Parts: sequence; C-alpha cells; structure tokens
Amino acid sequence: MSLRSGTQKYGTSTDEFVMIDGYNRNLVLEKRLQQELEQVNNEVSALGEFNPNSGYALPSWWETVSDPGGYGWGFDTHQKALDYLKLSKRFHEAKINSWEYACKNYPRDTVFCQHASQYQGILGRINTLISIIESRISVTSFDIIPQVFAEEDPSVLQSDERITLPSIYGGQYVPGVEPKPITTPIVEEPSVTTDHVEPPEQEVTLPSIYGGQYVPGVEPTPQPQPQPPVTQPPVITTVHIPPPEMPVEEPPITVTPTEPGQINWIPEPFFSFINNVFRR
Repeated sequence: MSLRSGTQKYGTSTDEFVMIDGYNRNLVLEKRLQQELEQVNNEVSALGEFNPNSGYALPSWWETVSDPGGYGWGFDTHQKALDYLKLSKRFHEAKINSWEYACKNYPRDTVFCQHASQYQGILGRINTLISIIESRISVTSFDIIPQVFAEEDPSVLQSDERITLPSIYGGQYVPGVEPKPITTPIVEEPSVTTDHVEPPEQEVTLPSIYGGQYVPGVEPTPQPQPQPPVTQPPVITTVHIPPPEMPVEEPPITVTPTEPGQINWIPEPFFSFINNVFRR
C-alpha cells in the first residue's frame, strides 16, 4: 500500500486517527506499515528463486524431514530452515497488517479484507511448522555441545584429553564412545524354611455379652435371653369369704289408736316384763 502524495499537504506527524477527505486515517501508522513491508520485501527478494513470495512460503515437505539434508535448496541444517520460516512469517504479517488497515480505514476496500483473511490461514500453518522444527533443534542440541566448546576454545581439539560431560546415568559422557552398560550384582535372597517361622498366635477369645466367646474377625450371633416364668393370679372364690353380719330388725310396735274411754291393750313384751318384776 502506498500513500497518496495529496495527503502530505496536511503535514501531521501525530500518531492518531484523523478524518481526511472522508476517511479515518493515521498517517504515522500508514508510514510505519509501508516501511515494514518494504524492508521485508527486500530481504525476501535477496533469497533468489526460492523465497516466501514465489510460492515457497510454506514448503510442504518440510513437515516430514528427519535429516537436515532433506530440506533442499541449500538448507542443510535445522537452524537455516527455521530462519527461512521466520522470514516468511514476517513477510506474511507485514502483508496482513497493511491489508487490514486498507480494509477498515483507507482506502477502505473489501478486496483487502479478502487478501488478509487468506494470508491469515497461511500464517497459522507457518507457526505450526516453526514449532516442529524448533522441537528438532532441541532434540539435537545435545549432540553439538562439544563442537560449541571447540569453537569457543580451539585448543580443546588439539589436546589428547577426551572431553567428558556429566551424564544423566551417573557417570561421564564421552563423545564417540558408547557407554558400557552398568551391571548390578545379583544378591541371592536367603531361603526361608518353616523352622524359622514362629507359630501363629492363638486366637484370643473374650467373654461376650451374647453369652458365648468373642472371636476376633467373627461376628457373634446374638443368643436368646431367658424369659421370667409367667405366674397366674390366685383365683378368689366366695367360699373363703365369711358372710357379713346382717342387722336384726325389731318388728315395729304398732299403737292402735283407741276411742275415748277405750282401754288399750298392753303389748305382750311389756306385759311379760311386768310379770317378771312382780314375781320377784
């Protein structure tokens, strides 16, 4: 994306969006995006025929490369292949940033939106392949440690002394020398006979609330409790009860009314009483 010369008349250097000719624009941001795109385009063009802008943004066969010689085109190490992919990533990011600005701000055309969306998909696959190659470098980094020491101090290779490095196996690692397996002496276990085995302890039984013995590990069975004998109440009859004393009622004395001049008869009991008195 290039800036129109007509926009220079505003002479603004403020990094902010302003309304210019009906467009919401940031001239400082537009200039920065343009510079980034030009810089990465120059780096890509310097690679020659094999570059991210000539159909090799994402070499499909690199995903299955195990030997560095499989990359081709002069990429004989994992690090060179990784540097190429990182340049391809910068190229796609610069294109996407420029197109997204043109899509939303100036010149505000939907065709730039389509280009940005297409490059977003390629950028995602580039990031995946970068992670794969980085994992290959981390696996082989241990193999190049002696060479790194030699580059820092060439006298290391002129010495007859072997380079040893700490090993995860508890010894020393010597490049080019296959480590010998460590054998562990076999210790025979003493045979165990029944002569040395103590007899099992007798089970301890305790009195149980259920009336028997308690054996550890055995659930006791509840025993039925004896029931007290049932006594019948004594039968009471009227034969043993004396009859109550009945009061003796005296027959009433009836006084027969008499007429005037009539002699009332003396009752028999009184008459008997009088006779008994005079007889004495």
